[in-house]
Amino acid sequence: DEGLFARIRFVLGDERPQGDLLSIVDGLIIDGNLDVSVVNNIGARLSLVPDEFALERNFPNPFNPETTIRSAVPEAADVSLIVYNILGQEIVTLANERHVPGFYVLRWNGQDRYGRGVASGVYLYRIQATGQTQTFTQVHKMLLLK
Repeated sequence: DEGLFARIRFVLGDERPQGDLLSIVDGLIIDGNLDVSVVNNIGARLSLVPDEFALERNFPNPFNPETTIRSAVPEAADVSLIVYNILGQEIVTLANERHVPGFYVLRWNGQDRYGRGVASGVYLYRIQATGQTQTFTQVHKMLLLK
């Protein structure tokens, strides 16, 4: 039969895997009768594309002087990622562009859009992604301690 028969999850070892390909050289297929077959070149060109939109918690948190924010984009989308202060005022835009499907890593160095260091405190970061089939918005908070 055809169709999805397995899902494999990998941990990314690189911060910018867009366009990277994964090759699975050998494997075993076990059917419903528990018969085992050896197969070669199972996935000669598996691309690293997420299943769904995601915005992860920043790390480290609390942070000083910088923090890392990871996100996942499963389809081409217009993506903005903005940092706000606790009053909802925009501090800095970390991303505002078209993203191809993939995993993204951004760093915030605790500076505003003019390159000035911001005060210790709670900040919010918000992603908004608009793709062809879906829109995704999520907000997380982070703490800058100086």
